[in-house]
Amino acid sequence: MTTSTPTLAPARPTIAVPGGRATLLAEQVLNGDPATGDIAIQSLERTDGTRFVRMGYRRNGRMIRGPVSLPEDLWAQLPKRPPKPPR
Repeated sequence: MTTSTPTLAPARPTIAVPGGRATLLAEQVLNGDPATGDIAIQSLERTDGTRFVRMGYRRNGRMIRGPVSLPEDLWAQLPKRPPKPPR
């Protein structure tokens, strides 16, 4: 007779957001340069169902600068194409 040990699904990390903590749903990482680090964009959800988008710089797997979290409804209000930067 063989027995098997059930394996648990990997735990999703929780992240501090305005009003509490949220679970990481998805993440996209854009490769940056060594000076600034990579740019991470994350989809998060609080236990009350409120969803957030979080962006920041990441180096060695950790957010190092400017994690900014905003609710999805505010994210939807951002322009689809940002204005050109000043020169």
